Amino acid sequence: MILTVNGYDFEVGTISLKRDWNIAEKYRATTESGLMLREVRGIYLTYTLTLRNINSIIYDRLLYILTQKQNMVTVTLPMGAEGTITFQAFFTAISDELVKTIGNEHHWDNLSIKFETRDILN
Repeated sequence: MILTVNGYDFEVGTISLKRDWNIAEKYRATTESGLMLREVRGIYLTYTLTLRNINSIIYDRLLYILTQKQNMVTVTLPMGAEGTITFQAFFTAISDELVKTIGNEHHWDNLSIKFETRDILN
């Protein structure tokens, strides 16, 4: 899969790509008769991307871009059967694990990144 972050393309192996649609409400109330009412502000999309088998140079470059002190990143990810979606996103979590060390070289893998859309989906 090609992951694009801030205009840079990364060839990555994918373990999983999970999507969540989160509804933001302006209000939610229950009437005395028990009827629930709400006004929806919009829907925000959250992606959780878990990667594997990434070249160590690409891995370090991707982590460098993601961990810079920045408010948001622009990311392109799969959307639908054949398309992609490009959006400004906050990343809310990054994790990985050390899988082996050979000599002085550490091999990290199973990189997981959680992106949230900045704007309401149309």
